[in-house]
Amino acid sequence: MGELSMPVQLQGGCYSSYSLNERCKANQFAKHFHDSAEILFMFDVQGEYVVESRKYQLAPFDLLLIKPSKYHYMILKDDTNYSRCVFNVSADYLPNDLVTRAFSKGEFFHLGAASQITKNFQRIIEYRRTLDERDYRVVERALLTENMMLICMTDAESNRDEFKYLDEFNSRVMKYIRENLTSITSLEQMAADLYVSKSTLYHSFKKAMKISIMQYVRNKKVMYAHNLIQGGVRPTKAYVMSGFEDYTTFYRSYKMFFGRSPGSGDSNGNE
Repeated sequence: MGELSMPVQLQGGCYSSYSLNERCKANQFAKHFHDSAEILFMFDVQGEYVVESRKYQLAPFDLLLIKPSKYHYMILKDDTNYSRCVFNVSADYLPNDLVTRAFSKGEFFHLGAASQITKNFQRIIEYRRTLDERDYRVVERALLTENMMLICMTDAESNRDEFKYLDEFNSRVMKYIRENLTSITSLEQMAADLYVSKSTLYHSFKKAMKISIMQYVRNKKVMYAHNLIQGGVRPTKAYVMSGFEDYTTFYRSYKMFFGRSPGSGDSNGNE
């Protein structure tokens, strides 16, 4: 499987998918970014989940809230049982203030089988099996809204994110990229700024993140430019603001990532 998947195509503001009682392969999960918020609930799983430089140990009834533009992927062993539901939602599908408050509560939640949030996700699956598409969409939105409200009501102190940083070196690299994204031009520049050889930087990042460091930087820049364009900035200005050295490279990178040219419509499939 390639390093990155294509962006999800939201229909009516939400893309949802389900995998129930699946026997998975270790290499079947794409490493990816997208510009929608992701709500990922695990019914049955044993493995790990990486979001940027954080790695979470997965267990049944875990919930991840992944903000737009965050690089993420799952690590499971071959022939592992896997059941989950995932929802990629646009900014207007659920109340924006509610989603913002829920996502500010944390990224990772151990819920347990008795949680009302867990029960609501189970109800979503039941309704998916029994209702027609139109009625299901109404119920799905209502239950996701309720779950966001329930997350807002959780005690942050009793539900701290439980994660490990990938390692000290790559955590430092990720911090450097966050703070210098638009001014990064080359692997040589990053290696010099971080006082490390190009080879060490390239291979260490690739091993930890499963993506080349320049591909990671390039796609972060594309996402940044996309957000500027969504906010009304013209593509011919956004490419400069996001750190691309020429429009041709930006155009090619944007089209490769989103599957369309910049400014031709949003990545949710709404032209």
